[in-house]
Amino acid sequence: REREGYCQAREGSASGPPRQLRGEERVVLEPTTAELLAAAAAGERGAWDEIVNRYARLVWAVARGFSLSSADAADVSQTTWLRLVERLGKLREPDHLGGWLATTARHECLRVLRKSGREIVGADFALDLESGKRTPETVVVDHYYRMMAAWLVHPWIVLY
Repeated sequence: REREGYCQAREGSASGPPRQLRGEERVVLEPTTAELLAAAAAGERGAWDEIVNRYARLVWAVARGFSLSSADAADVSQTTWLRLVERLGKLREPDHLGGWLATTARHECLRVLRKSGREIVGADFALDLESGKRTPETVVVDHYYRMMAAWLVHPWIVLY
C-alpha cells in the first residue's frame, strides 16, 4: 500500500524480490528504514511518523522487559526517541535501526535502574576484567535482544 508518497516503484531490491500488491499492475515497496531516516532528517513529518509506527512497540517492549514502572518505561521510551532525533542522519548503519533502538533503550533502562538505586542483575558480566573484551554471556544477551527486536518488527519471523 502506498503511504504518503514515500513508497517507490522498483524492479527489485538487494533485500529480496519486490512485493506486488493485489489488483495493481506496478510493484510498490514500503520505503526502507534508511530512506525513512533520510526523509525524517530532511524534516518530513510523515517519515518520522512511519519510523515511530514501525519501532514504537520494540522500544516499549525493551523498557517493560526491565520491569520498569509505566512512568519509567515512558521516560525510557521518550529518551530513546530523543537520542534518535539527535542522531538523525548520523547513524552508521541506518538499516539496522531496530538494533540501535533496542540497544539505546536498554542503556537508558540501565541508567534509570542505576539512578533509582535498584540492583541490576547480570550487569556485572558485560566485560572481562582482565582482557576488557565482551564476555560470552554479553554476546548471548545481545543476540537475544537483536532477535527479539527483529521479531517485534517482523512478528511473522520464526525464532529458533
